[in-house]
Amino acid sequence: MVNRIFISIASYRDPDLINTVKSAHENAAYPNNLIFSVFSQAEESEHPDLSFVPNLRYEKAHWSESLGACWARERANRNLEGDYFLQIDSHSRFLPGWDKLLVLAYKRAQTFWGNRIFFTNYPDPFELDHSGNPEFFAQAAFFKLNAYWHDASNMVQGEWADVIDTANGDEQYFMSANSMFAEVKLMQEIPYDPELYFTGEEPSLALRAYTRGIRLISPTIKFMFTNYNRPNSKRRLHWEDHPQWHDLNRKSYERLKLIMSGDTSLGKYGIGSKYLFQQYQKVTGINLGDKVAQIQ
Repeated sequence: MVNRIFISIASYRDPDLINTVKSAHENAAYPNNLIFSVFSQAEESEHPDLSFVPNLRYEKAHWSESLGACWARERANRNLEGDYFLQIDSHSRFLPGWDKLLVLAYKRAQTFWGNRIFFTNYPDPFELDHSGNPEFFAQAAFFKLNAYWHDASNMVQGEWADVIDTANGDEQYFMSANSMFAEVKLMQEIPYDPELYFTGEEPSLALRAYTRGIRLISPTIKFMFTNYNRPNSKRRLHWEDHPQWHDLNRKSYERLKLIMSGDTSLGKYGIGSKYLFQQYQKVTGINLGDKVAQIQ
């Protein structure tokens, strides 16, 4: 059976984009089964040549037109196709045979947790040295993401914890936007909301998935690395270039209040089951009714 993987990458002025695509393509066991959907926000001269990829959707926009991370993710995720969906950051690296290993691990997890699951976590890090070469920091342990209320950001955040069941993965209640893997049809149930900015992207996705009966599972394999450290990467951030980001963020928080309070008026962008919304609060220990009132 052909397992086609739709790889979604939203890039903002990131010189590492080309290396990310090369790493995923060159380290794949079945590179011709990969479908790359890249949305690049940059100067015209900054958009890399990605013509070496056989199955490529490549949309380009000037960075000044950008409305934030979720807006860009939604653009990259349009017209999903294939069997599986993988969302990554534009500064990632892959291990050899990653695609074959990932699909096999996902299918094994489905036999334990059921078909409606997402693999998601924060991958182990890599950093770029002063010459631009990657240095990998592989961790021996497997990690999951617990959900907790972060007072400084007035939002649910994720914190690392050791995985207990390293054979089947642990259930968790937080989504990592830089490593999301599932069947395409599940991603179609929780499409990206382009009206969100950045903060709240991951907890809103987690809540929307959970309340639709989709379980978030920590992967049982390591298949990629992500660059958390920016000083040597020379990539810019959206809010460094856009003075009006405060307005975008304020509007985003108003929308997040609806989602995180269990409002169903947003349809596909809001929560699913009210019952599962209550269950989410019980399993995480977060009383969203009290906390959402704090959101500014």
